[in-house]
Amino acid sequence: MLVNSPALADFGTIEGLSATWRKRSHGRLSYTVTCCDPRVLPDQFLGGFGMKVSEVRNAGGRASEALRSLICVDHVLGVGAVIVIHHTDCGLTHLRNDFLHSSLTQKAPDNAAEIAKMDFLEILDLKASVIEDMKILKDSPYLRKDLKVYGYVYDIKTGKLQDVQE
Repeated sequence: MLVNSPALADFGTIEGLSATWRKRSHGRLSYTVTCCDPRVLPDQFLGGFGMKVSEVRNAGGRASEALRSLICVDHVLGVGAVIVIHHTDCGLTHLRNDFLHSSLTQKAPDNAAEIAKMDFLEILDLKASVIEDMKILKDSPYLRKDLKVYGYVYDIKTGKLQDVQE
């Protein structure tokens, strides 16, 4: 646990963050959707205070790839809140679809047509990508309409969480 984590700055104290998330998740499981980058450790700023936090991680922390897992967890355990966390210096802010299409086509030229249709969910704007992912979750016909969805950008250098509103 990072007791003096800058991520806590907006919440004042660990107790403040804990109380905020207990209230937001209505005492139920909180579920984070975040990047697989090892520098992003949501359990250090969300877990450890008696909250039940589960997570799904993928390249870029994109909701469209996390949706299947979230649907399953919500149906089995019930999810109180989903927390979408993207971060600065993410690999998907540096990789572009056209580069990946070209690279993969060189590796597998027989699959060029399939590769051309692939979307690697590049991130051009962090706040916009968080809003887009929050919208995917809120608009999903497979999730409850009362499911709370929150979004943040995690700054790798400062360790701070920036709240993102739709």
